Amino acid sequence: MDFPALPGPVRRQGERMSTRDRRRQLLLSTATLLGALTGYGNRAYAACTLDTLPPGTSTYHCSDSAAVNTTTQNINHDDAEVITNLGFGVDTTLAGGNAITITGDGALSYTDDHMSPLTAAVTGLYIKSTGDSGANYGSITVNTGGDISGGARGIYTRNDGSGFIDITTTGDVTGDTSNGIHAVNDDANGTDITVNTGAGTVYGGNNGIYALNKGQGFVEVTANGNVTGNSTGVSGGIGILAQNLDPDSTHVTVTTGPARSTAATGHQRFQAGTGDLTVKRAPARSKAATTASTPAILAKVPSLSPPTATSPATTATASARTTAATAAISR
Repeated sequence: MDFPALPGPVRRQGERMSTRDRRRQLLLSTATLLGALTGYGNRAYAACTLDTLPPGTSTYHCSDSAAVNTTTQNINHDDAEVITNLGFGVDTTLAGGNAITITGDGALSYTDDHMSPLTAAVTGLYIKSTGDSGANYGSITVNTGGDISGGARGIYTRNDGSGFIDITTTGDVTGDTSNGIHAVNDDANGTDITVNTGAGTVYGGNNGIYALNKGQGFVEVTANGNVTGNSTGVSGGIGILAQNLDPDSTHVTVTTGPARSTAATGHQRFQAGTGDLTVKRAPARSKAATTASTPAILAKVPSLSPPTATSPATTATASARTTAATAAISR
């Protein structure tokens, strides 16, 4: 780093510098160096910073635009609450990595009321609750209006705690090679998964929306915009994949607006618990989600056991029901 020349007293050739002049020169040099280093530090500070008050807070506020924030914003804090400020954004397309990574035990949340764009080489928004934190169950809450995209995934959430996952989006969400929205409750004591998308589109290079619950609650997916998967993806992706794997789980419900979920097979749903599997679509004249009492229920499939090689009858029944539900949703 080059520093500017420092002013000093004019001396005749051969004249020695006095003690006073040397002290003044040293002070000026130190001040200039500190100023340069401080300026450099200001240019490198993190966009998402922990609030200073109240003491012991776990709230972070994120600021500055995607033109400034070009590296991953890493937040590792139990019960982290992340809130965006107006004008915030991240773009790691060139630097690589996720746009935002939030990890820690307990209740993690990301709240964006300012349509903050997140663009990433890997995952736009990555959140993982690694377990319960004292009295706070592990849970994940996402509420965002910004466009979120990643070279792999748009939004990735995984909960290893005893709570829920709740995702609400209104902007476009894109995962180029994997899932657009990925939500997994990975703990047997976990509860519910809820995914609500607005008018924005959701696209996944594999599945548009992937919701997998290994806990004891329900899975509910409501899509009011287009949701698209790629049938040539890694696992033959589809528009919406909603699954409940725990025998004690309750129900799976998929509700779509007039815009349809698209891919080779549209929707795939699997319910291993004791509750109902329901697919609904709002009539074309209304974007409101329909209720179970209206004719807009396109398929209602009783609980299905996972098909196995030793139970061909179960396999055939499951296949027939899935085919019927898929045919109904595609009409």
